[in-house]
Amino acid sequence: MVLNQILQPNRSFSRRIGKTLSNLQKELLNSDLPNFSLNKDLLSHAYKQNKEILLEIGFGMGEHFIHQAKSKKGSIFIGAEVYLNGVANVLKLAKEHDVTNFYLWPNDLDLILKDFPDKSLSGIYILFPDPWPKRNQHKKRIFNKDRLDILQNKLKNNGFLIFASDIDDYFKVAVNLIINNGNFKIIDDLDYMNNYIPTKYHKKAQDNGNTPKFVISIKLS
Repeated sequence: MVLNQILQPNRSFSRRIGKTLSNLQKELLNSDLPNFSLNKDLLSHAYKQNKEILLEIGFGMGEHFIHQAKSKKGSIFIGAEVYLNGVANVLKLAKEHDVTNFYLWPNDLDLILKDFPDKSLSGIYILFPDPWPKRNQHKKRIFNKDRLDILQNKLKNNGFLIFASDIDDYFKVAVNLIINNGNFKIIDDLDYMNNYIPTKYHKKAQDNGNTPKFVISIKLS
């Protein structure tokens, strides 16, 4: 069963499931996920199609991910998410909205990231990633210098990187990482946010009295 295969512990997260998976979620993971699971061969095939490829890292419950894929059916969307509740929800939303132009990576991003062809991505979204707030947890944050160094190589020239967080210190760290990288220009162009819809975590941040913040950056030629 597919579910048993992807439930193996990974090296970054101690748990793969938030709430107990429902029977419907288990069924979707077993029946639908194989049709959309990313692998090295599919990465190469997607790149050779000469289509716009966009990556969302940590898509949560997938509202934004599926909305983007539905809005741009001529593009290919790749979503990475370790928590299986979100993966199952993406499959559910995709079926409801008849969306098929996507692949999913339900595991550690690091296990596939280096296999992306250089300059293959037109854009990357990292929206409200887990802040891992304690100092001794910061090493678990998905957005760090090493990953940014790899991501810059996977982005096309003039490709975009959008990062969002409602956690002030994480947001400041992210902005400084982008600036210090030296290969990005931070811009104030809301056209890149035209298809954005508030996610579950965006709304949760607002409900908690926090202000969601976004930084849009472009990879320099």
